[in-house]
Amino acid sequence: MNEEEIQKRKKSKKEEGTGEQWYFLSFRNPTTNHNLGCCNVAVEGGLQQALAKVRSLGINPGGEVMAYTIDGPELEPDKLYSREEMIAKDYEMICGDESKG
Repeated sequence: MNEEEIQKRKKSKKEEGTGEQWYFLSFRNPTTNHNLGCCNVAVEGGLQQALAKVRSLGINPGGEVMAYTIDGPELEPDKLYSREEMIAKDYEMICGDESKG
């Protein structure tokens, strides 16, 4: 999904007034502090529904999750991105030193 498609999707969802809430979810291993991946999902409901959705999609790598509400998808929705993919997209890693994990 390119940037233009993402912007169109944001606009159409706002116009529809669907009540969807977008989440940016970041997973990490609490023992090694290693990032396990990130994703964007939309749900009607809250964080528990977002976590249920990533489990049902098979994109929950486990570990701890940090969740942020967002206005619309920043990434292709419903896809788990690896740490390396996030770095390539210039996302700042907020976990500790992951080069050791």
